[in-house]
Amino acid sequence: MKDETKKRLETLLVQVKGVCESTLQNLFTLGKEVNTKSIISYTYSPQTDIVYVYCKDSISGNLLYRELQKIFSSENGIDTKSIKTDVVNNMFIIEIEFGDKNMIALNLKENAETKSIDNRYL
Repeated sequence: MKDETKKRLETLLVQVKGVCESTLQNLFTLGKEVNTKSIISYTYSPQTDIVYVYCKDSISGNLLYRELQKIFSSENGIDTKSIKTDVVNNMFIIEIEFGDKNMIALNLKENAETKSIDNRYL
């Protein structure tokens, strides 16, 4: 994988991380019962153009999921195919599917690999 491809994927994950963490902080400020440090990691799948957000508790994860549905909408200029959730081994997972066929083709052309970033405050 080229350095520029790696940088592009890292930038996407950092942007999603910023949105998620500021959203959790805003929910906390509004008095919602959320753990602002519930996100464990973010993973991007270049083959599907999906970002996975891994949370360690379902209450915070569900509140974040509902807010992300509002944020990642065509009304806000951010077009996603879907935002879904799953629970695997007590891990709450938010799947943000961008599903951009051009991006998937570019990722394949550049041999992009799955990229993850962890939260450092764990």
